[in-house]
Amino acid sequence: MKYISIYAKKFRKSIKKLERSGAFDLKETEKVMQKLIDSQKLESKHRDHFLTGEYEGCKECHIKNDLLLIYETDKEKSLITFVNIGSHQELFG
Repeated sequence: MKYISIYAKKFRKSIKKLERSGAFDLKETEKVMQKLIDSQKLESKHRDHFLTGEYEGCKECHIKNDLLLIYETDKEKSLITFVNIGSHQELFG
């Protein structure tokens, strides 16, 4: 199954900030996101897991050491929502 992707406002704002900073190679981010859109299992190095608390129902994966992607899938509607992206500090305080 291939998901239809939705980009939350927080995600769009955060990805623009990352692009401007030049601190991360966003090609790896694009690869991981495409795997998620295509319903492919991520490699173990990405540490894909469910979240609790504020982001309950969402999943998080590590793109690089301290670059995390939060997303949520709806299999019934074939949707994936990219919720936010950033460092652990930026996302969780």
